[in-house]
Amino acid sequence: LTMAPAATRVAALAGIAQDVSYSAGLLADLGVLLFARTLPDKYLPLFEMDYESLASAEDRLFGFNHAELGAHLLRTWNLPHELCDAVANQHCPPLTLEAVEFVVAIAHTVATSMWTTDPARVFSAQQILQEAFEMDVNGFLTLAMSLQDAVHENAKVFLLDIQDTIDRDALLRMIRQSSANLAQGAAIASSRQ
Repeated sequence: LTMAPAATRVAALAGIAQDVSYSAGLLADLGVLLFARTLPDKYLPLFEMDYESLASAEDRLFGFNHAELGAHLLRTWNLPHELCDAVANQHCPPLTLEAVEFVVAIAHTVATSMWTTDPARVFSAQQILQEAFEMDVNGFLTLAMSLQDAVHENAKVFLLDIQDTIDRDALLRMIRQSSANLAQGAAIASSRQ
């Protein structure tokens, strides 16, 4: 529920088609559903681990991951190549990609950071947005709050009751903590030279 609105917002920042980006974000985790439905005994224990490790664990177990599986199915449905490629490459470093692939990879990074307690993941998402769009911390927090609103609105469509909220202050603390850790590490490295 987070990827599609994240892709739409990132697409608007990038000046890229929002409709295709929304569709790619919406379908990005189709492979997760396929794995969970067809191989629940093998797959569901994997899904309970850290989401960032999921694609690697899938690769080890199945020889391919949910992004590749979802993209393969989308190709069999003859959906546009840019949409299929965006789904397939959602776990790639965003700044190495272009167009809708770029948008979905950033949306993936942002979406996985919104609901986490991992400061490094939040900092990484904020840094990617800063590098790609010169988005400052306040812009990042505004984006997070707008995504929370979109997720809750989308949940209503599916008759889901999502109680989770994004803690703006916690996100800010995580960004500051990671930034301080990074600065401290740089200072230590610099003093050793």
